[in-house]
Amino acid sequence: MKKRVLILCLTLVLSLSLFVPLAFADSECEHSYTDDGDCTTPLVCSLCDKIIYVQTSHNFDKTESYSYADGNFLSEGKKTVACTNSGCTTTKELDVKPLVDSLGYSIREYQKNDSTYYSLATSYIFNAKEIKAYANSLGKEYEYGIMCYIPNDLGNDPPINSDGTPDVTVLKIPYKGTNGVCDLTIPSIIEDRAGDEFVFAAYLRFGSDVYYIQSDKIFTDNKDLTIVNCSIVLDKLANN
Repeated sequence: MKKRVLILCLTLVLSLSLFVPLAFADSECEHSYTDDGDCTTPLVCSLCDKIIYVQTSHNFDKTESYSYADGNFLSEGKKTVACTNSGCTTTKELDVKPLVDSLGYSIREYQKNDSTYYSLATSYIFNAKEIKAYANSLGKEYEYGIMCYIPNDLGNDPPINSDGTPDVTVLKIPYKGTNGVCDLTIPSIIEDRAGDEFVFAAYLRFGSDVYYIQSDKIFTDNKDLTIVNCSIVLDKLANN
C-alpha cells in the first residue's frame, strides 16, 4: 500500500514538474507579432501562439478629407474616412452627396380684402451631417441657412460678414443642425408690388469664408447673385 502511495506521489510530482514550465511559458514570453494596422486582423504571438488582440469590426466614423470636382460642394464627391478603433490605421473612400441642393422658387397667389397678394418662397435641401463633417475636416466652425434682402437697401456692403453677422437690411434664417428641405418665405406681397426685387440665397460659412448658393452655383461675391420678383416667377411658371 505504501509503495502504491509513493508511486502515486512521484507520478504527481513529475506531472507538476512538467506542467509548471509550460504554465509559465506564456506569462514569461516576450510576445512577438506583426501589427498590420487593421483591427479586423487578430494579433497572434509568433512564439507562443497566444492571441494578443482579438479582431473586431471597423468604426469608420472619422472623416479625414473631402474631394469635390473644382471644389464644387454642390455636386457629388468623395470623402476619406478612417477607423477610430485603437491602433487601426485603415481608411476607405466613400461617395458623398452635395452639401446643399437648390429647389428653386415657388409662389402662392391669394385674395384678401378684394386685393391680390403673393407669397414668394425659395427652398433648399441641407445635408446637415455632411456639412458638419466637412467643416470638421477643415477644422473650422460653420453655419448655414437662407437669406433674403432688397438689393437697393443693401448697397455695397456684404449681406453676411466674415464673422457671420448679417447686415441690418438682411433677413437671415439659420438652419444649422436641420436636415432636409428648408424654406424662406416673403408673405403678403400685394399685386401692385409684384415687380419689387429681392435676392434669395442659401449661405454657408466655414470660419471666415462665406459662400452664397443659388441654383447650382456657388458665389463669394453677392453682386453676382440673381435678382428675382413675383412677376419673374409668375412668367416662368406661365411659360413652363
